[in-house]
Amino acid sequence: MTDTDTEKFRSELLEKIQSLEAKQNENVEKILGKLESLEKTTDVNNNSIELKKPENNFSGKGFILTHIFKNVSKIEENKNYDSDTEEYFNVPWKFSITKEDKRIGFLLFCEKPKISENWFIDTEYELKFRNPSGRSVEIRKFERRFENSVDGGWGSKECMEWDQLEKEFIFDDSLIVEVCVKIKKMEGTYQKTSKRCFSEPKFSDAVLISGDQKFYVPKLFLASQSTYFDALFHGQFQESKMTEITLTDIDSDDFQNFLELLHGESAIDEDTVEGILLLADMYDSKTATERCEDFLLNFSKKTMKKKLEMSTRYNLEKLKKNCMDSVKTVNDVKAVLFSDRLQIDPEIVAALLDKCLLINGAV
Repeated sequence: MTDTDTEKFRSELLEKIQSLEAKQNENVEKILGKLESLEKTTDVNNNSIELKKPENNFSGKGFILTHIFKNVSKIEENKNYDSDTEEYFNVPWKFSITKEDKRIGFLLFCEKPKISENWFIDTEYELKFRNPSGRSVEIRKFERRFENSVDGGWGSKECMEWDQLEKEFIFDDSLIVEVCVKIKKMEGTYQKTSKRCFSEPKFSDAVLISGDQKFYVPKLFLASQSTYFDALFHGQFQESKMTEITLTDIDSDDFQNFLELLHGESAIDEDTVEGILLLADMYDSKTATERCEDFLLNFSKKTMKKKLEMSTRYNLEKLKKNCMDSVKTVNDVKAVLFSDRLQIDPEIVAALLDKCLLINGAV
């Protein structure tokens, strides 16, 4: 690598750090913060409690796809321009933009392979453009069921007039697009059978409801595995009688896998690990988090980029260190950073920049 290449690469990394600082990932709320923000409604007649989380696209099962479209002035009419394909909850996603009739169009694609078994994913998603000041502006909202029997993307050909796009959102001949996806329900996407049944009320003293499924659980055991449920069952939510608690926006398959893991079953695989991690982090379950991290460290075949993203989102320090230690070449750094995504922790970007410079200096 020449001095000119080094300086160019260093400038690109510094530019990425600056852009990341304008849009850092929000830190996951700690357990007390979650409990304080819960809206409690109690039905005296049936002794049930419904727990509602605050309106937040990323408090449940969701993700953000981000892409920088460069050389926008050279975009051709009636041609699709795709983002990178990114994996979330073991499902590949991407989006595309088009220029048609002096308007910008947008489509979101779920690229899960078409298989014989039926599956569907119900989603809500928002299209956002980043303005020159770094603020994300909501453009359109969509709802869509992606399923095994339907091909293609879903969006709109008329999201905004191209003249308005140029005036308000294109700078340095680039357009930053964000797609904020909330998964409302997934069914048939996990290729596994349940290993334990939670429908037996005999040895339980609480009922947790996710979707249309009831889980009969012992309070004491679940409280010992999760500070969230400890506070729920033995703090201000303590009930002397049988209590039914509805967990809103929680995928029932993920919760099944989470409970199986806590009960010692081998519930973790490439399909289920991210859904379990989401709940382990949300419910502050150290055991579940450690077992998921062990799987990602020792057994998972996910890419280093995906592991690094998960280590940041779910605070997996061992996995993060392992990923950083695996970076040996400049190409390794590029594989992690240069996908036009703005979701990586700026501290990681800075550390990778230092490592890159050290690698280059050692050559």
